[in-house]
Amino acid sequence: MKHLIVSHVTSLLAVLTLTAAVSAQNVSDVARLSASAAQLTVAAGQRIPFTVQALDASGTVIDVPLRITGPRDAIRIADGMVFGLEPGEYEIVATVVVPAGVSSTPPSLRVPVFVTWPRVTAVTIETAARLYTGTTVTHRAAATHSDGSERPDPVIAWSSSDRSVATVDDFGNVTAHSAGSVSITASYEGVTTSVTHEVAVFPGVRIELRGVPDPGVRTGDVVRFEAVVRDADGSVVEDAPVNWSHGYTATEGMLGVPATGQMKGGAFVADIPGI
Repeated sequence: MKHLIVSHVTSLLAVLTLTAAVSAQNVSDVARLSASAAQLTVAAGQRIPFTVQALDASGTVIDVPLRITGPRDAIRIADGMVFGLEPGEYEIVATVVVPAGVSSTPPSLRVPVFVTWPRVTAVTIETAARLYTGTTVTHRAAATHSDGSERPDPVIAWSSSDRSVATVDDFGNVTAHSAGSVSITASYEGVTTSVTHEVAVFPGVRIELRGVPDPGVRTGDVVRFEAVVRDADGSVVEDAPVNWSHGYTATEGMLGVPATGQMKGGAFVADIPGI
């Protein structure tokens, strides 16, 4: 683990000057180091008091210079405070600074630091398609903190206000069953938000797939398709949700593979040869 002496340059110079004035006897009198806390827990973006003292065998405080370090990008130590920067489990190391020429191992102390996520203050839901009966539309939720930063990979709790109209699974996929009004709610760490859908009967009766791949298409090439949904009058249903998938026929002698290609929206990329 990389550590950083977190004092400013001027502070470092002061420590070095003070070290020169401290006798080897003073350092040898240090029996142990004592921290204000055996371990620290601080939220990212917050701070907590933290001090370390040098004690002799009787428990008396000895005025000797100390070097207190922590991982550079995770915590910051300054002016008797520890600032949380990046969530995770880390360690502060405190060591007595010994004068030049002293070969003894200086007393040291290690303090675990747990940097937690700040409190989530908002949850938002994103969905890009109209909800019709018989269709499934993916909803994505984001949880953010007061500073606008986003919590990575939150486990969202989803719910539907009327399961006879629409249901939602653990991944935010909403399937409409009948016409009507329904609210889909996303919750995380006590913060909730909802979106309301007015579910209508799906007007589409046929779908057209546009886009013919070039005969010389190769693995790695992007092939783009377009799906057009039409109603009974032949009019385009502009907001119809379309779910894309692909199948695979192996070339002769090729064994089955777990992933043959990738598809996002109407864009397809083949990873291996085949049909």
